[in-house]
Amino acid sequence: MQNIATALFIGLGLIVVFLGWYVFSHRNKPVIIFHPEKDQSLSKIMLVLGIVLIICGSLSIISAFT
Repeated sequence: MQNIATALFIGLGLIVVFLGWYVFSHRNKPVIIFHPEKDQSLSKIMLVLGIVLIICGSLSIISAFT
C-alpha cells in the first residue's frame, strides 16, 4: 500500500511540475483567451505562479522518497 501511495504522490508532483512549466513558458505567448504579452501584470502573475508550482511539485516529488 505504501508503494501505491508513493507512486501516486510522484505522479501528482510530476503533473504539478508540468503545469508550472507550462504557465512559466507561456508568459509571453497567448494562452486560450488571455494575452500576457500585452498585459504586463498578467505576465508577472504567470511568472510567479509558474515558479511556485514548479517548487511545490519538486518538493512533493522529493518528499515522496522520504
